Amino acid sequence: MSWSIREAKPFRPARQETDWRERRTNPEGRTSAVVTAGTFSSFQESHYQLVLRALETVKQIDQNCARALDRLAGKTAFVKVNFTQTPGTDRAKSAINELNSGIWTNVYAVQAVVDFLIALDVQEILIGEACPWPPGYTKQAYDECGYTSLFQESPYINRVSLLDTATATRRKGRILSDRAQERVTVSLRNTPYADIIEKRIRSMIAVSQLPEENLIKKSLEFSFNKVLERVDLLVNLAKLKTHAQAYVTGAVKNLYGLLEPPFERWYSHLNVEPLTQDSQRDKLCYSYDYLNTRIAANASAVRLLRLRRAVPELDLIEAGWWAIEGAGPGWQGKHRRESVVAATFDSAASLDQVALELMFNEDKNGYDERFANIARLFLRKKNISEQSEVGQAILREHKSVGQMQEFSNKLGLGTVDSSQINITLLHKDRQPSNLRDMRTGGPFEHPRTVAEATCVTSHAYGPLFKERPELKRDVIVVVEEKSRWKEILGIA
Repeated sequence: MSWSIREAKPFRPARQETDWRERRTNPEGRTSAVVTAGTFSSFQESHYQLVLRALETVKQIDQNCARALDRLAGKTAFVKVNFTQTPGTDRAKSAINELNSGIWTNVYAVQAVVDFLIALDVQEILIGEACPWPPGYTKQAYDECGYTSLFQESPYINRVSLLDTATATRRKGRILSDRAQERVTVSLRNTPYADIIEKRIRSMIAVSQLPEENLIKKSLEFSFNKVLERVDLLVNLAKLKTHAQAYVTGAVKNLYGLLEPPFERWYSHLNVEPLTQDSQRDKLCYSYDYLNTRIAANASAVRLLRLRRAVPELDLIEAGWWAIEGAGPGWQGKHRRESVVAATFDSAASLDQVALELMFNEDKNGYDERFANIARLFLRKKNISEQSEVGQAILREHKSVGQMQEFSNKLGLGTVDSSQINITLLHKDRQPSNLRDMRTGGPFEHPRTVAEATCVTSHAYGPLFKERPELKRDVIVVVEEKSRWKEILGIA
């Protein structure tokens, strides 16, 4: 019988990898980031070694990180992992084993984090996620992805807990339970960020005519499981994936999984799900704009909750064996062979900027021109002049493709100015020159929503719909073979 990741056991490296080739970019940058890459003989070793090396290096090069981590003896840490799409059928379970968690945070990446924390003498380690699917799915995901098996072993038993942080459950639109007393609410209304958030939403409302009060309220008030009030460190462990609506799903978006109750996250999609249904252009634009606004605002609320007790945050994005490109973040995307991990201390937006450059940089000029060319193709297809107000707006937003990152920067989540990010590149196999050398091949394939110019804010789709209102009704096909993933997930 073949081995299954469900039966995962702790990885014990024969030796610690020491022969890493190093290069630093932007040494004067005030924010430090680390990227590790290399070839290993197994996916267990790849995840473990890349994550552990990234964590050790961040602690070594960032004095603020070192001071914060050295105070954790006897304390409690919370590790936020990422699960998406239920492994509910035999075919999906075998795919988990075959693809080794290209979609879910790999259990051996988590083991490396846990071992790193144990070495710091952290007393209690909580691994948490809350999936918005039917009751019991989070536990099922822990079982199927190997967490339950691995963390029942020594030295983890009685020290590591697997938490379902959901505070409510719902099935087919009906709330089965709602434990509001388990939630803490954070308001951004009296912060410097409130005006920034409200201004962006009002700009969207002016074009979309969506209900004003609810959109604003839900972007200024956020609830989380109260367990976050008693932890002393937050480890934000995300996956390296594209996202059809958010463009990429990185460190800032991974924190969105903390929003409670879980079905509140779906509200931000504005009933648009391009991976399962074809959608009109205007609906896709509004959904992208609001989802990204609320994702960044949520992360800012998490930061405010942390600052109340001076709780530090370690941010990581892992692709220890597989990454997702194209129509991510789930099975609709394409698995891409990668062995790379990126990490920062308390700078989620900066880490996402590093991930954007890692994924999409084509040459020394970065990804700007690549995405400008994508915009030009769209403009030619729709017979819109590049020199018009509409053409300039769409070109501008495609060149600065990380709108969520820029908005996250405004909300205090870290710089997205690449010249201010000091990146330490560590490669096990070769001497790296730049971020492009840390991936296995060419740039990642972008989601089709980018080519259709729906990953833009109201500053671009506002002028577009004013000049060409008929384009609102264009039906965008993001995933052509929708039956495949429904079969995999057992919901056909």
